[in-house]
Amino acid sequence: MSRFWTDAFSEMVAPARHRPALWRLILGIVLAVFVYALFVAGEVIAARLIGGPGAIPWIVEGFRGTGSAAQTALLLASFGGMALGAVVAARVLHKRPARTLFGTDAGLFWRDFFRCFGAVTVLIGGSGMLYLVFGNPVPNQPLDRWLVWILPALGLVLLQIGAEEMFFRGYLQTQLAARFRAPFFWFFLPALLFGIAHYNGQGGVAWVLVVAATVFGLIAADLTARTGSIGAAMGFHMANNVLALLIVSVDGTITGLSLYVTGFTADEIDMTRPIYLFDAAVMILAWLACRRLVRR
Repeated sequence: MSRFWTDAFSEMVAPARHRPALWRLILGIVLAVFVYALFVAGEVIAARLIGGPGAIPWIVEGFRGTGSAAQTALLLASFGGMALGAVVAARVLHKRPARTLFGTDAGLFWRDFFRCFGAVTVLIGGSGMLYLVFGNPVPNQPLDRWLVWILPALGLVLLQIGAEEMFFRGYLQTQLAARFRAPFFWFFLPALLFGIAHYNGQGGVAWVLVVAATVFGLIAADLTARTGSIGAAMGFHMANNVLALLIVSVDGTITGLSLYVTGFTADEIDMTRPIYLFDAAVMILAWLACRRLVRR
């Protein structure tokens, strides 16, 4: 096997080989996006029926990431549409059961998830604690309100990261691997698309975010190929997003469920660029730790 492709990944890709045609994948992506859009539209319609005309601006504010805890919860819940879209595309276009998007061994999936979650929590969480102590964070909401939200918030973050891993790694990476052997197509391309999907239009810092997200996409691709499941990538992703969404968020990003926000906003590029670059460096260290923990 190559440095990217392992026996475990071959087993994960096997269900995708039954219907690997490129036109099926392209149509599957379109179908997944359509299902996602329908799901979000359903959220909007439900909120409109419950909250009246004023619910629409409330939802828009939440989907921009600048709303309250409830608005942020609705935003994270919308990723259920991405997960559903991946499942529908895999089932309809490739006749793949939903479980094939996760990997071939449920026991190893959860083992890898918790091992990577623990390792990344220590490393990335440690850097977050340094910021809490020395970075002068600004309280975002009272502790008692944050504690009320913490359990549902953890579930919603798990839904969000699970949906992204199901689509980008479980579906897109494996279907590309079934069609192309060259790493550019199945290893690098999904990571690049993952990075571009995180473009938010916030000036120069937007491209820093794209680079950081692409780095994570490459890490997740490697962990998936190494283990033959998305468990390790999900554990890594979960630990990272718990810190970024629930503990300390950059002001001007998705802050509704966070206990603290930074003392600077996302568009202050002189402040945010080194933060994101430092986070990328810590992510690489965490990736190296995860590789050792999940090696077969």
